[in-house]
Order: sequence, then C-alpha cells, then structure tokens
Amino acid sequence: MSGNEKFLSDIRNAVGALTEADPYFIDIPVITERLKDLQGRIDKIVGTAGGIALILVTPVVTGALANVRGANFTGIKVLGRVLENTNRNQTGKEALDIAIYTAALWSQAKPDQLSAALRPDEPVISLGNDPKFLSYDISFLTEGGTAIQVPQLAPVTIDPSDLSAVALAQVTPGAAIFYTLDGSAPIPRNPAASLFLAPFMTTSGTTLRARAWLAGYLPSAELKQTL
Repeated sequence: MSGNEKFLSDIRNAVGALTEADPYFIDIPVITERLKDLQGRIDKIVGTAGGIALILVTPVVTGALANVRGANFTGIKVLGRVLENTNRNQTGKEALDIAIYTAALWSQAKPDQLSAALRPDEPVISLGNDPKFLSYDISFLTEGGTAIQVPQLAPVTIDPSDLSAVALAQVTPGAAIFYTLDGSAPIPRNPAASLFLAPFMTTSGTTLRARAWLAGYLPSAELKQTL
C-alpha cells in the first residue's frame, strides 16, 4: 500500500471507528470496502442475516492543497453507503433513517486522525443505485494530509585519530563534505570550497568550516573550528 493509499484508508478507518462507537449503530454492521470478499460479506449480512449495513468507501482525492508541503489534499470525499434488504431488516431502522443519522453524526464530530472536520457535500444524502438492495449514499468532504519530513545529515566530525592531517567524516554513506579554510561558506557553489577526498595539512590558527550535502537530505549543521 502506498503512502497516499494508507493516508486515505486511515481517514476511512477513523470515520468508521467514530461511527461504530455511537450506540445507534449497535445493531447495524459498519464494514469497509477493503474486505477481501466484500460482496460476499454484504450478501451474507444484508441478504440473509440482519438485512442492513453501512459500507464505508475508501476516500478519494479531488485536488491538492496549494503551497503546502507533503501529500496534502483538498476535497477528500468520504462516502458511506447504507444498504437495506427490506425483506430481512428487523432493526426498525430504515435505510434513509440511518443515512440521516449518519450525516448528522459526521457533521458534528472530527476524528483525531483528520486534519480538518468533515463537512457536508452536495447532495449530502442521495438515493443509491445498488442493483440488489435499497441504498442511500452519504457524502462528506474533508482535507488535510501528511507533511514530508526531510531528514537532516548529521554534523561533520574531525577524526581525532589522525594527528598529522585533518580527516573529516560523515556517518551517512554517499554524503559529500565541502570545506573551506579561508572563512567563507562551505557550500558546493563556492569556488573557494573544496570537496573532501583525503586528509589534508593546514597551519595552526586556520579556521575550518565544513558541511555535508546529499540529495534528499537537508545539509548538515556547519562544523566551524579553529585548528
């Protein structure tokens, strides 16, 4: 499962947990579409057992939030579908009643896992098109996502075991260390900066500045030391 898929399924699961926790749903199964045999479960619960259920569909994304880092989305559609077998339902709660109650519940609560509260979509409740059972769809929207956490390289260190020359080290494989001895910034585009390839000699009193760089990471904090 990709990161985005997990993010969306987490929203579905949070809404499901909120719904199941309400006593109104004590006799109404709340099931999700990611069951391996979803149709078989629906046929068993709605077709031959209790006669009614609320299905939670994995949310879909309609757009990205502008100027926000990470996998952040707007217009995340949260959809529930009430299915009723009118010949089997013994709960005393009709499909439309459940759809209305669900919409009222969702509009008043915000699961902790959601970045923003659920808000009604248009139409909030609509007659579904299930070929077997009476169905009503409940449609809400939310937004949010996950921030991309860019790791930072650890600081450059000086190897104390080599006393005859200056040896620089960085713990992340592949990181490039740039250093300067003239007091200027140790950045790759600085003509005075050198890429560390081997231990080097210097004179006493020289100011060493060094940083590590690697694509996909924030550069390390700067090492600044008088040698």
